[in-house]
Amino acid sequence: MTEQSEHKFRSKYESTYADFLKDIYSSRVTLVREFENQIGKEKTHRILQDFYEREAVENIKSLMKGVNKPLESIEDFGSLMKQLSTNEFSSNTQTHDYPDSDPGTFSMCTRECLWADVFKELEATDLGYLMFCQTDFAVAPAFHPNIHLERKKTLMQGDDVCDFTYHWKKQK
Repeated sequence: MTEQSEHKFRSKYESTYADFLKDIYSSRVTLVREFENQIGKEKTHRILQDFYEREAVENIKSLMKGVNKPLESIEDFGSLMKQLSTNEFSSNTQTHDYPDSDPGTFSMCTRECLWADVFKELEATDLGYLMFCQTDFAVAPAFHPNIHLERKKTLMQGDDVCDFTYHWKKQK
């Protein structure tokens, strides 16, 4: 009896991370631009932002269900964020560093972001911001209700870094 081989649909895809993201998002950008022409930019962007925020929050809620120990402090959150950035996909699409933080905060700087690079190439940083950067604010309390994000810069908007400062604020 012979062993059953893996189906071709499950085989590895040979591509760079950049080409992979461009392949996925170039047609999405074209579709969104068509929606902007058909129903207006403001309405399209509102729909896009709402959709991506909902998706991102649901993804984090699912992730948090699988976390062994619930977050009890900003230090726990910082450890989780550092751990999440080490998976193969994240470590090959973003570069982070972690400056010293004030008590009650966790700081992270994204120095390189492949999404920003790809959306710049697609001349769609406005869409990239709505799809990926803006969602960070909605996602923060999905990690824990005491987490609040402050950010003034993003690579997607042409800044030199994305400057994340997460605060642990007790609910009133």
